[in-house]
Amino acid sequence: VGGTRVVLLLIGRLQLHSVVADAPAPPILSTEAAAAAAGAGAAAAADEEVNLTASGKAAWEGVFPSTPRAVLMKPSRTMEEVAVFWSLPGIESNTETLPGQLLGYLLGQESKGSLTAELVKRGWATGLSAGMDEDVAALSIMGVQISLTKKGVAHWEEVLEVLYAQIALLKASDLSAAAADARASDALGFRYSPKAPASDEASSLASSLRLCASEPERLLACRRVATAFDAPLTARLLDLLPPDRMVVLLKSTTLAANVTGNSTGDATEPHYGTLHRPLDLPPALLARLAAPPAVAS
Repeated sequence: VGGTRVVLLLIGRLQLHSVVADAPAPPILSTEAAAAAAGAGAAAAADEEVNLTASGKAAWEGVFPSTPRAVLMKPSRTMEEVAVFWSLPGIESNTETLPGQLLGYLLGQESKGSLTAELVKRGWATGLSAGMDEDVAALSIMGVQISLTKKGVAHWEEVLEVLYAQIALLKASDLSAAAADARASDALGFRYSPKAPASDEASSLASSLRLCASEPERLLACRRVATAFDAPLTARLLDLLPPDRMVVLLKSTTLAANVTGNSTGDATEPHYGTLHRPLDLPPALLARLAAPPAVAS
């Protein structure tokens, strides 16, 4: 995991902490919050990023390159996985709607017709996880990690097509019922969550207190259980997941067998010694990802 994160940040050419340090204030992303702050001009204000770095770009826009990037990584243990990441605005202050948690549920759940179910049905994956890899005031990083079968390794590009077909389906759907299911699932998980070590719980509560001090009655559930659904915010975040903004990490023992560090293009990440090599993303593939064929139900 450490090697993945460091390589991910190296790809972006900016360290996460320097990006956060450059940002003078957290962005206001919630549609309701923008409306309260700007009145009739809320719609226009919500479209502008108020959290800018010295370069004049939003902090979250500077984390990854402005063009899609893919890297083949040689894992230190046997692993076959494709992971896709996108940088997003900071959304940690949205404690009532928890949009990052909802995105993770929408892309990571395992019900019929889900991304997981489709990939498993095709024999390309054994499972996946989705959610926020980072979620701080200045930026968020959304990630989907898919565990591939041997067959899936050979079809990793088609796996990306299925992922983007699912994103397109979500963008075209009324997500109210799914959001309600997500809240119910989170509430059950919170109610029956296993006892955590005292030090972990204290750290979590301290972080929650920073965001939920005005709602002491929700302190324990803050950042864990949403109480509302922000449809416009969710739609906006889904719009920020196009293929031309993605970073793909293909961690494959099979495909990286010849990544030795001695070939042209090979590189070694300096902190963990992870061997990696850039991968081409052909224009034809990016075109298919931008307009993926619908997945048969």
